Amino acid sequence: AMGSSILGANYDWYTTGPMAMSDPRCRLLLRKKTLARQDLVGWKPYPLTGYDRYRRHDFEGAYGQQHDVYIFLYTEIEVVKAGRYQSFLTLDDSGFVFIDGKEVTGRQENSVGEGWLIVDDCPLEEGRFPVFAWVYQQSFPEPTGTDAGRHTPNHWNFKWLLRKSRYEAAPEVRGVALD
Repeated sequence: AMGSSILGANYDWYTTGPMAMSDPRCRLLLRKKTLARQDLVGWKPYPLTGYDRYRRHDFEGAYGQQHDVYIFLYTEIEVVKAGRYQSFLTLDDSGFVFIDGKEVTGRQENSVGEGWLIVDDCPLEEGRFPVFAWVYQQSFPEPTGTDAGRHTPNHWNFKWLLRKSRYEAAPEVRGVALD
């Protein structure tokens, strides 16, 4: 209850797990903007142990250190009341979120994309919609100098929220349980 009142909708994410660009499924998924439930064959629920203390998807925590890989995520939302909402996205390094096939937020980085917050307006109609996201983790060498030895140079993470405003949850947008 506390999480939903602070963060807004909780989402039941399904995922492919990390995939290399050489995987034909990866190349196919990068060309898509929406998925149907039948596209999820072989996908698994995102592991509950793969969240950090800020409720971000901590892909390193879930899958170990990764370099030069993509991860794909799927969930569904129900919008009870049409309106203008705000999308809040934090991710490292690159990625995009699509609602019902429309890009709502994201960024493509060719360098270190350390968890910047991206805020976008997100007008939504009433209804139930698929949400498809992908996140790319670049390959960077182990840091040197004062950061040497931390053994997690990438901090691969993702967090996406829909809210009425920065400090106001949107109870009109709900996560849909995926069976």
